[in-house]
Amino acid sequence: MRTYRAVLHLQGSYITPFHADTLFGHLCWALHASAGPEAVTALLFQYRDRQPPFVLSNGFPGHLLPRPLIPATADSGPRSKAQRLADSRQGKRLRRLEFVALPEFLALARGERPSLAAESPARRVVTWHNQVDRLAETAGGEGGALYSLDEEFVDGGQVSVYIKTDAAWLARLRDLLVMVGQGGFGKRRSVGRGVFTVAALEPVPELDTPPPGTNGFVSLAHFIPAAADPTAGFYTLLTKYGKLGNAYAHLPNPFKRPLIFLRAGAAFYTGDPPRAFYGRLVPGVAPGRPEVCQYGFTPAVPAVLPAC
Repeated sequence: MRTYRAVLHLQGSYITPFHADTLFGHLCWALHASAGPEAVTALLFQYRDRQPPFVLSNGFPGHLLPRPLIPATADSGPRSKAQRLADSRQGKRLRRLEFVALPEFLALARGERPSLAAESPARRVVTWHNQVDRLAETAGGEGGALYSLDEEFVDGGQVSVYIKTDAAWLARLRDLLVMVGQGGFGKRRSVGRGVFTVAALEPVPELDTPPPGTNGFVSLAHFIPAAADPTAGFYTLLTKYGKLGNAYAHLPNPFKRPLIFLRAGAAFYTGDPPRAFYGRLVPGVAPGRPEVCQYGFTPAVPAVLPAC
């Protein structure tokens, strides 16, 4: 498997974050529409057998990546007070950053302490809308009211998704991404939120090259570890309260069971060079719908973690 970057060009704002599991669900529905339910079933069997044809990252604004959660190692030797203060400021700034540029990501994954210049081009804006009274057909009256939505805008309009796959799947993935982009992504896509085009699908060989001394990996997606995945590392948790989409959104109970993910940027010790991906597919997440499962995989980037 090699790593590719899908550059999505947004046509406006989006509401639902570009998380890997949500994007995977959209791709499955696109495959369902284009090739039928049997194609989706066959695809999911590959993930259950831990032989996925592709593994998705989260979507990141611009060409950024998640900040690796690898702790900075202290410089050896004596340091002046000014140097200690500068290191402290740098450490505080690093902890506040959610995303970093590719050169900074690679440096952090090598255990270095780069100067950090990346700022996220994403902006969250509260927008106000009228709720229409369906009886009076106006925005006023007892049935009409104002409500707000938190919408995300990206300066430059680009979101990057990193994909581990083989070249044989590239054309099919592009077609599926185009279908998703035409219909919109996530909440309120029926009124144009999350609409995008696929601007590029290009290799990123830097993310496949293990640096000298590789002993672990950094995740590019929120993921759910498999039983045999490594457990020693650095991570933070995210609890997701998912909801079924498309045809399943109208079921009496469209909500999934809560699931705990490890956030993108988590780093784990592997000892040996890491695999191309980690995580698993989680069954039994939707009450009354045994066929529904949750995507919980992540692409893995080789990294040098500090000695335990």
